[in-house]
Amino acid sequence: MASYSVAESVLFCQAICSNIPVDSIKVIAADNVNSIMWNAYPWRWAQKAITPISLVDGTQDYTFAPTDYMRLVAMRLVQTSSTPDVYEELTVVRNLAPDLSKAGFCAGLSQIAMVPALGKLRLTRAASVPTGQTFEIQGEYQYQPPKITSTNASLPFPDQYFSTFNEGLLWMFFRLGKDSREGSAQANGKGGVVYTGQMGVFYDSLISMRESEEWGAGDNIFPSDPLGVGSGGGYPGNMYGF
Repeated sequence: MASYSVAESVLFCQAICSNIPVDSIKVIAADNVNSIMWNAYPWRWAQKAITPISLVDGTQDYTFAPTDYMRLVAMRLVQTSSTPDVYEELTVVRNLAPDLSKAGFCAGLSQIAMVPALGKLRLTRAASVPTGQTFEIQGEYQYQPPKITSTNASLPFPDQYFSTFNEGLLWMFFRLGKDSREGSAQANGKGGVVYTGQMGVFYDSLISMRESEEWGAGDNIFPSDPLGVGSGGGYPGNMYGF
């Protein structure tokens, strides 16, 4: 976590804004920026491991209702009755229909979804668990952002991303002061969004922050499209293109 506090960012940004009075908004502005940053990506510091859930023969849905749940990140099935354990990655999807026809490990159980209305995880189909074998659902989820309620609060991310938070808070202060440097989000006529001014500086820094998290070989969690470029039916500014 960061060693910087919200108060340090407030002092920095307020100085750039010619010391405009920000007491009325500084805490909620900081919380807004933190939420935007947190929601933008399943950051490594924003994840928790789920408590392993044992597969039950003939069962498709499994209770999973942590109070701080935000979204699934990576999930897998694990055969724990073998030595060593055998792992099979699951694809996280948005929706799965009920299907109580049985499927076994590595043979039809390939996807998983969260069903918020039920507070349950749903596999592709009901599990087929052979006698004498045991399997678990394991994985990680992103939890809800911690709420900033005081400028004494420490920021919930590594120090190297303090500059991104500063850019976001400066944007909020420019909005308060009706500063012409505030910027805006504008449709570009191609189904995307262009960010200008300080708003654009903040979102560009957020993109760089995301890219630094994806360093290394393998599949990225994050798509290659830039911020605000959505698929059909998406909404402006949605980083995931849903």
